[in-house]
Amino acid sequence: MFLTSQRNEMASLLKERVMSEQYFFPHFSWEKPYPSDYVTELNRERFQLNKDGTFVFSHPTGTHDDTFWATALAVSAVKRNETLDLETIRLG
Repeated sequence: MFLTSQRNEMASLLKERVMSEQYFFPHFSWEKPYPSDYVTELNRERFQLNKDGTFVFSHPTGTHDDTFWATALAVSAVKRNETLDLETIRLG
């Protein structure tokens, strides 16, 4: 399970990458009606800011958040790998 701060970081990075067009998906469009179930899935996730500054993430009853979090995790993993120095990686 991820800590709330990690979830916030992943969700923020996904939003940043989508808005800056650094992340895209085939047939990706934010124009309604959404041409893809994928975009609809990403748009279902909700967040609420608590008084203590933490976020609570949720999705509507009867829906799933798997697509959103899988995408956020993948984008986060790519960001971590962007900073790797390939000279320091030893092969097999």
